[in-house]
Amino acid sequence: MGPWVEELRTACNMHTVPDNVQLSLELGDISFADAAGIELLKELGNRGVGLIRTTPFLAAQLKERT
Repeated sequence: MGPWVEELRTACNMHTVPDNVQLSLELGDISFADAAGIELLKELGNRGVGLIRTTPFLAAQLKERT
């Protein structure tokens, strides 16, 4: 939510673009994500960032918005 979406985007960009690193995000503790957060997670997944241990709630949100 809010500024955390951009914070996550910035952190992922710093670790994937220049270093060509395979990045994974463990999402098991995520209980809520707003529309901007869901869109960012979809974008990151499309860029090859691993989205692991997604909760059923989050998995449904990601699937719903594809």
